Amino acid sequence: MAAAGKGTDIAAKFGVRQCSPWDAYDRRNALGEGGFSKIYRVRHRHTSKQYAIKVLDKAQKHSRDTFFVEVKLLTALDHKNIISVYETFEDKHAYYIVLELMHGKDLFDVLDAKRDVFPEATAAKLIRSMADAVRFCHDRNIVHLDLKPENFVFARSDDIDRLVLVDFGLGRLVRPDAHYRDRVGSMQYIAPEMIDENSVCTGTMLKACDMWSLGVILYILVTGLIPFSNWDEVKTGRLRLSKSMSKELRDLLKSLLTRDTFKRITAAELLTHPWLAMMEDIGNNPMYKAVRAGAAFLTGRKKATSPMLVALIDALKPVVLVEDRHELEGLVAHFDADNDGVLNDDEFASLLSDDSESGPASLSAIKKALTMLPNSQYREEAGFTLNDLVLLAAVGMLILNTSSSRKRVGLAVGQKKPRGMITKGEVEHTLRSVDTATISAVFREAPVQERRKVLPVDVFVAAVLDR
Repeated sequence: MAAAGKGTDIAAKFGVRQCSPWDAYDRRNALGEGGFSKIYRVRHRHTSKQYAIKVLDKAQKHSRDTFFVEVKLLTALDHKNIISVYETFEDKHAYYIVLELMHGKDLFDVLDAKRDVFPEATAAKLIRSMADAVRFCHDRNIVHLDLKPENFVFARSDDIDRLVLVDFGLGRLVRPDAHYRDRVGSMQYIAPEMIDENSVCTGTMLKACDMWSLGVILYILVTGLIPFSNWDEVKTGRLRLSKSMSKELRDLLKSLLTRDTFKRITAAELLTHPWLAMMEDIGNNPMYKAVRAGAAFLTGRKKATSPMLVALIDALKPVVLVEDRHELEGLVAHFDADNDGVLNDDEFASLLSDDSESGPASLSAIKKALTMLPNSQYREEAGFTLNDLVLLAAVGMLILNTSSSRKRVGLAVGQKKPRGMITKGEVEHTLRSVDTATISAVFREAPVQERRKVLPVDVFVAAVLDR
């Protein structure tokens, strides 16, 4: 009876409701499964708002301890990059934690789908979010002890600033000078001091274990590789760093992946590291904003569900003349430092920074297109191919509406005397795969002063891009 009373007291302390959650929530699809729990998407019956619910089966040996530790930690952590807990339940079958629903993928799935490295500026944004979450935890003497890409999830697929730390099942509250014998974590991300069975870690050292794991994640982001493939390599700490990395990045990785826990930097120190400051300056550069806009558009093109957008893009390609394509091909070759046929973000930004007056008209068109496209800072696809540049150039030539672009656009829609205007009939003729009702809607929804059967080319293109 004493044990039951103690359990009831703990439950009351953390506001655990002693009832089934299924009276308040409808269970939808399964989202994932771990060693001690299952996670489902749920809908609140009264508000219709969606959440995630973590279910810990009481038949599992450590479910009770895991539940109360995680609830204790999460209720102490209110931060945009840490998962939010809303309420908790307990019935005779299980423990339940109602959590904020994440709509994006976890970082592991993004890395797996990407099959390429992140540019340093993007990796810096990601690691800043991760480090800020870890700093918030460490300031409250909370350690996570299972930092890995699977435990960082994007709140939304297009929002790089909301990379959220989840799953505090192995976390704990520590005292800096107290001693602990924890041997937990995931193999590829575990710190060397965790491997030594004879070592005893202080609370401060356990915080350093989290920082080692962040170092491993950062290494994977910028190289696509695991820094240490076995225990022996972890113990020796021999780190392979490419000369293609910036000097500041190499310094940061060495500071995170040092075996000496006293020399390993803290989360607060990571956030003030020169590499992050340098990458933030680069990320704010207008050229990189243009890169992100182009990347977002190309990603949307590959996933486009709008038949009008797909048809328009296909119709645009002929307005890029053969000589322009050859000139773009030369630019790709010139700025493609690693000769892989694909421009990464840094290489594309360098191309956009080229202010040569003798550059091809298609390059000016690309720059114009990027000023009109929505900005985004995250995408799954990486790099810009020659075909991508041709596509952006075609969009830009429509938007530019110069005498040269009007001529090309006119030719694309069958005009004998290009005039910078486009009629509803010409659009219907050019975009045969698009139903007339959709085309009519574009003309009908144009700005009042332009609402007619003839639209300026740039107005028409902007209307399609906004749909």
